[in-house]
Amino acid sequence: MRQHNGTPVAGEVVTYTVRSPEAGLRISPEYASHVICGLRTHDAPEDYVAYVKERIIVNNPDLAAQVGRL
Repeated sequence: MRQHNGTPVAGEVVTYTVRSPEAGLRISPEYASHVICGLRTHDAPEDYVAYVKERIIVNNPDLAAQVGRL
């Protein structure tokens, strides 16, 4: 596994994939907070945290203000 900038990731990595995607589903505020807090807890690079925040907002624009505070 590599970070989005190509740097290899040291250690164990877990990846989740949606097996049966459904159109129109939006990320919840609780899950968005959980993901961002998890990235910060594990010292993810700030540019990656910013990337994930952007993806959350693309999925659910209503969370823009909340995600900006995380």
